Amino acid sequence: MGLNNLRGELEVINLSCEKNVAVEYEKAKLKDKQYLRSLTLEWDSEAEIDETEAIVGYEMSLEGLQPHQNIQNLRLTNYGGVKLSTWLSSLTNLVKLTLKDCSKCEYLVPLNQFKCLKHLTLVRLICLEYISNTNNVSEDLVGSTTTLLPSLETLELLDLPNLKGWWREIEVDHSCFDANANANDCPKLTCMPLYPRLEGELELRKTSWKPLEETLRMGLMMSSNVESVFPTTPFSPLSKLERLFLIDIDDLECLPDSFKSLACLSRFHIDGCPKLKDLCPVILHLSSLRHLWISRCERLGDMLISEDYDSMWRALNVTLQSLGLCKLPNIVTVLPMGIQHLTILQQLEIYKCDSLTTISEWINNLKSLKSLWLYDCPNLTSFPEGIRSLTTLNLLYIKHCPMLLKRCKRNTDVAYSGSELSASLAHAKNIRTFLSISKSKEESFFDAITSNCKVIRCLDLNRSSMKLLPNSIDKLKHLRYLDLSRNFDLKSLPNSITNLVNLQTLKLNYCSNLRELPRVINLSCEKNVAVEYEKAKLKDKQYLRSLTLEWDSEAKIDETEAIVGYEMSLEGLQPHQNIQNLMLTNYGGVKLSGWLLSLTNLVELTLKDCAKCEYLVPLNQFKCLKHLKLERLICLEYISNTNSVSEDLVGSTTTLLPSLETLELLDLPNLKGWWREIEVDHSCFDANANANEDNHTSLPYYLPSLSKLTIRDCPKLTCMPLYPRLEGKLQLNKTSWKPLEETLRMRMMYLTTPSFSPLSKLERLYLTDIDDLECLPDSFKSLACLSRFHIDGCPKLKDLCPGILHLSSLRRLWISRCERLGDMLISDDYDSMWQALNVTLQSLGLCKLPNIVTVLPRGIQHLTSLQQLEVFKCDSLTTIPEWINNLKSLKSLWLYDCPNLTSFPEGIRSLTTLNLLYIDSCPMLLKRCKRNTGEDWDKISHIEDLTLIPDANKEEENEGCNLLNKFRLRNTRNEG
Repeated sequence: MGLNNLRGELEVINLSCEKNVAVEYEKAKLKDKQYLRSLTLEWDSEAEIDETEAIVGYEMSLEGLQPHQNIQNLRLTNYGGVKLSTWLSSLTNLVKLTLKDCSKCEYLVPLNQFKCLKHLTLVRLICLEYISNTNNVSEDLVGSTTTLLPSLETLELLDLPNLKGWWREIEVDHSCFDANANANDCPKLTCMPLYPRLEGELELRKTSWKPLEETLRMGLMMSSNVESVFPTTPFSPLSKLERLFLIDIDDLECLPDSFKSLACLSRFHIDGCPKLKDLCPVILHLSSLRHLWISRCERLGDMLISEDYDSMWRALNVTLQSLGLCKLPNIVTVLPMGIQHLTILQQLEIYKCDSLTTISEWINNLKSLKSLWLYDCPNLTSFPEGIRSLTTLNLLYIKHCPMLLKRCKRNTDVAYSGSELSASLAHAKNIRTFLSISKSKEESFFDAITSNCKVIRCLDLNRSSMKLLPNSIDKLKHLRYLDLSRNFDLKSLPNSITNLVNLQTLKLNYCSNLRELPRVINLSCEKNVAVEYEKAKLKDKQYLRSLTLEWDSEAKIDETEAIVGYEMSLEGLQPHQNIQNLMLTNYGGVKLSGWLLSLTNLVELTLKDCAKCEYLVPLNQFKCLKHLKLERLICLEYISNTNSVSEDLVGSTTTLLPSLETLELLDLPNLKGWWREIEVDHSCFDANANANEDNHTSLPYYLPSLSKLTIRDCPKLTCMPLYPRLEGKLQLNKTSWKPLEETLRMRMMYLTTPSFSPLSKLERLYLTDIDDLECLPDSFKSLACLSRFHIDGCPKLKDLCPGILHLSSLRRLWISRCERLGDMLISDDYDSMWQALNVTLQSLGLCKLPNIVTVLPRGIQHLTSLQQLEVFKCDSLTTIPEWINNLKSLKSLWLYDCPNLTSFPEGIRSLTTLNLLYIDSCPMLLKRCKRNTGEDWDKISHIEDLTLIPDANKEEENEGCNLLNKFRLRNTRNEG
């Protein structure tokens, strides 16, 4: 009876394999501990005992440690038996199984019992030849389907040198199961179940290419099931896979045409594939590829340097941001010429290319390059002149390139570490460069630097553990380069740093606690100071990259005079045209200065609290602009200061701001649209346009690179350019639905890509306080990657269909304050909607839905894959229905501010996966859930993580609401 109420996790280590202790282990009666959820058993790997006797001892000891069938997580380490105990087959609620360093294990238990198993990890089972202990496939199948382990999400097969396959005999074609797969060091593995619905990451290392090849070649899988829910969506294997790592794959010779199904693949890592000789034409189909790494593929080098493959590099330029090349001996003296076409490439890494001697002049074509890494290229001799023009390059890493490093050496360089720094610096009057390699600096060190090294040009203080940069830093008048990176305790910089007139580079990478930089603040709007500002000669500071100008918001001055003063002061603060980041705060002028048009290199523009601003500058000048933020410009009516659309167009296209990635329009109460006048037919984004698609007589104007859009508190905005290539997040708050509706209805964006689908890469959509949204249209079928959908405060929304039926990737759905939607949610006619959502939905939230009268919508019972359910502020809700026991995957249940919710049903006892229950501001329910004495306590006492928040004014209800959930027992080996 001891510790039978033990809950949560139990870890037992240093178990013995001696036969005489097996009886002692049995006395622990783990089988009676019904509330235990996680069990780790680890044997003493140092035990010295006869091998044959030890095997028997291991198997006897494991037999005596049988846990209760409610166990969900089981881990066995250093187990030395040949076979596992049969009691494993009784663990039907098992969610996670890990077997590690079980060196003698030859047989596992039949896996067909584990319907709830989500994670399976096998590490260093060196004698294991087959995973399933059944003789053939059919014994492991679920019913009459071809599905194995229906809940499996993660599979790791690591260092299994003798593993040959899943079954000893194969009767039928490959079956399939759903999992994230990782097969490392399994050289004999050539046959296993397929994994067509794999998402996230697939890593294959020292194993065969065959199972992946077979998965890619699959036709329609479960066609009847898929078509019943998504009739317009053909199944494509591995279409959601994001990351693929192929390492030391000896039988991979080429990438097959079936690679075209990898529509979401963003990272592709190929390493040590000696027979691989071509990436084309398949790599041309990887439309989402951002990161490509190629290493130790000897036969691939010829392809990479061939001029015939220019088309491949040009195709990759659409998305590729990072490229790595390593140990490619066929790259003889120069980099592949095709790389010059990667104009959006941000990171280039070249590792261990012994024959490489030159970085080519064409590197100046890589206009977006931010970082260049060169490692162990001993024959690399020099940089070309073209590297000077890479204005975006802010990181250059060179190591083990002796010839190149010699040419890059600074004059009079010194590197010091240790306690002798201060004394040494006292005699180092002529130091030009100081490179810190010490992780700690005392105050005396800074005094020594500022007192003695007056002519220093380069000061590297990265990783120096500094908390404060002294004010005396401004004594280093000649300082051009200052590196303060990775000083994690540094919170601010002294204002004196602005006196370093020669400073060109200030590096603050990974200064995570740095809260504020010195800025030009408290500017005056008085006309007489404008001349003084002009004397600052910001226009001459050609190396300045970021400028923040902030005016004094408390200034008291006549309004008309102030407006003139603001505009004069801004005019005098003109920066050099090389500026890339400009922020104006509290500017009170009606219009902006004309010098903004000269900032053709501008990457980021922020205008905040410019209360009187009515006119912006024409935006067609800003070809490099990536981030635009407008916040609280309360007088602004139109964003573009041009009179018509055509003045903002790029050439003869319909493209606007070609580089813009992020757009934030926040609290612009009078903003109506992008332009004052529209010259041509653009009904595709006119707020008053007829919804009939036949009226779309011209291509719409759009922002081709926009990946993140936030519109908040812009109630009058109904007309703007469209954003079909948006990725990541779209947030609309207190604005019109029309621009999004028109974006979804767009036809072909490019004549060469007739199948283009707008917003097909969008992942998160937030619609909040949208007054003109009435239903989700059929055009929602474009949102193939949407995983999170948040609907809040849409009073006219009365139906989620048919749009929601097409969201094949939807994992999280939140519905709040949509009064007219309640009738739909509780209607029995919408069972089909809930059943369709069951394919992917993992989290559901319902908040402030008055039409949910007494019980939850019945259709929720179909969401058997649901893991989280949240119900907030539903005043009329009185009951959690009995069918909640259908939610077999539910892990967390949140109930907040449901004052009339009275009780839990009996069915909640059977939710074995439920490990978190949160109840707050539900007084009637909390009373029944009071520990030990409440009527419903027995129904929920098995849940590991209970958060019961009673009325703060009733102290007696606070007693005993917390549970001890985690136990760790060590050294349980019998010493007597």
